[in-house]
Amino acid sequence: MKTIKNLIQTLLLAFPALMASCSGFIDHVENPVCDYDARIVYDYNVENTTGDNEIARVINCMDEYIFDEQGILIQADTVVRDTCDGSWISELQLPPGRYSVIAVGNRSEMSRVSDNKAGLVIGQTRREDMLLSRMDENPSNTTDRLYHGYRTFSVVANEISRVRVDM
Repeated sequence: MKTIKNLIQTLLLAFPALMASCSGFIDHVENPVCDYDARIVYDYNVENTTGDNEIARVINCMDEYIFDEQGILIQADTVVRDTCDGSWISELQLPPGRYSVIAVGNRSEMSRVSDNKAGLVIGQTRREDMLLSRMDENPSNTTDRLYHGYRTFSVVANEISRVRVDM
């Protein structure tokens, strides 16, 4: 009986020291800090018939175009597909303000997003200049359907804006 009492006393005395050493380790594990202000999640629901996001099944590549509040193109990126679940998510660093995004899925050399011969120019192209079209009249040259999405959103200082764009 005395042995059990001594064991319990030893554990009670050692417990604070053990916790102090563990808490020192835990203090070094920092919460991850997001290096983005806006997170855009792209979604495709087959003709709004199911609740499932089918985007991984129908889109093979995606470009996104970010416009400021005046409608001027400020950023153009290729969205990277998540290799684990096939989702299309974009994380952006933007100053506080209002923005809009236009996304184009499955664009290829057979399609274009502007009639401007110079193409899209950061700082000059206006949102109204965006025109998704095919470059030929023969639909047999591609098997992929073109998808597009549009959404306006705001970025607030010290917050992460979560945006869903339906394609």
